[in-house]
Amino acid sequence: MTKSIAEQRKGNMASNRAMDVQAELRFWDRALGEIDERPDLEHRHDPNKWEALLPNLIKNLLPRYPITSGETPTIIDVGCGPLSSLAGVQMEMMTLIGIDPLRNEFAKILRKYSLVDNCLMLQAGAEDTEQLRVFANTGDLVWMCNALDHTIDPFKTFENLKMMTKPGGDLLISTHENEADRGNMHGMHKINIFEKDDQLWCSVRDEVAQELPTNGFHVMDITSTMRKEFGQRNIVAHYRKLQPLEAK
Repeated sequence: MTKSIAEQRKGNMASNRAMDVQAELRFWDRALGEIDERPDLEHRHDPNKWEALLPNLIKNLLPRYPITSGETPTIIDVGCGPLSSLAGVQMEMMTLIGIDPLRNEFAKILRKYSLVDNCLMLQAGAEDTEQLRVFANTGDLVWMCNALDHTIDPFKTFENLKMMTKPGGDLLISTHENEADRGNMHGMHKINIFEKDDQLWCSVRDEVAQELPTNGFHVMDITSTMRKEFGQRNIVAHYRKLQPLEAK
């Protein structure tokens, strides 16, 4: 049976994945080796910088997750890299879980530079539904930053992010616009993501773009701003999971 274009694309991406992974590990090896000279990274291990560099949207959402007796709000950072960018989010009062498919390899790099985990870490791919099912409906806040374009199947990834968000909880995705084209399909950046008609859309080069389905969620806001330091637009999409009665 002839494979669909999407199936062929996944096969081609998977065949090059080993090289892409090595390129990603080399990037982080260099970055962590100079972390104290990297303003975009140093907050991941310096407690004095956490609050100042925490995204304003997340700061504004934190009061939605009150601390109650016997229950600790949970934040899940999917595709977090070697160190979560949300470390220090009221760590003493909340549970921060970092999920990344390269967790074990990142751990070796952290040890190389005498760095330590800044949250609870789990090795899992964003597309691994079975492994992630343990977090179903647990995330008060589910966060993915600059990682959706790293996936082979962004649509399955998005469904898993939705699955992990608890009813009434928030799902935030931050991504650079059309990273695959900008980087000429280099490394992990294989998916173009852009905003259109208040929705996120994904495509790969000559494929027809498709929007990420938001069933079961309310689109709170999608903003696109020019980031001069990167020379490209950054998109932040904010979704809220409907309560069971709302979803009917």
